Amino acid sequence: MAGDVTRTLVGEANRVSVPDTPSRPEPLLRPPEVARLLACSTKTVYAWAASGFLPSVRLGRLVSFRAGDVWQFVETHADNPRTRQVW
Repeated sequence: MAGDVTRTLVGEANRVSVPDTPSRPEPLLRPPEVARLLACSTKTVYAWAASGFLPSVRLGRLVSFRAGDVWQFVETHADNPRTRQVW
């Protein structure tokens, strides 16, 4: 595919192409940062993450949030009267 950047892992037995990692990965936010952005408690952020209402990334016991997911969450739910009750 044209424009598709991949790198090749070479071994004697086989070759595997995997996509390159982005040069600038999306920043991860911690629950207190997300709580400040959403003007809610950290407890609410953890509850929303546990229920799947707010997308999160778990690395072991560590819960983080992709900045883009948080902004998408705001865009999706800011004007929705049904979810406004949850806020």
